[in-house]
Amino acid sequence: MYFDNPLIEYLHEYLWRTLLVFILLVVPIEMIIHELGHFYFQRKYGIRVLFFKIGIFNIVKWGHKSGTDFILGVPLLKAESRGLGEVGDKKISDPESFYYAHRHPKERFVVAVAGVMATLLVMTACLIVYIVAQKNFGFPESILINLIFMLVAANEIINLFVPFKLPWKGGSIPNDAFVAIESLWHWYKFNKK
Repeated sequence: MYFDNPLIEYLHEYLWRTLLVFILLVVPIEMIIHELGHFYFQRKYGIRVLFFKIGIFNIVKWGHKSGTDFILGVPLLKAESRGLGEVGDKKISDPESFYYAHRHPKERFVVAVAGVMATLLVMTACLIVYIVAQKNFGFPESILINLIFMLVAANEIINLFVPFKLPWKGGSIPNDAFVAIESLWHWYKFNKK
């Protein structure tokens, strides 16, 4: 397909490659890093993590002495870390201190933003390595890599600053921004007392 504008033709040539690489390679890695950020702080604050899942179609599942099930599937567009009580789980046998919803608002806030911060931290480190490789080792500049960095940043920033809830089994699952804002509000009310 030919365009009159050379810039549009150049972008069109790289657009399908960028989207393909982004969807099949970058998004799964981004999701894993994102969920590892949540997982780390859930464990750090003593929240019982029910499972850490990578991919769709559960292929391998193994339990850990901490009570967390690790699930590996086809690593495509899905990763998830679920803390006890995060989506209204009703496990009475566990002490209340393990429940996500009963934690201090500061801890809920940190867990909510940890995924985005982990992804942005890794992405920034990769961008620095890319820039250093360009300047010091003659690594060629690539519009593909630049577009991928912009897509990852946009995805994570939207996840952090655009609050919404997704419908799920008769209820809804809030995204990171929704949980972060809700936690900040509870933290404000908690400190006002």
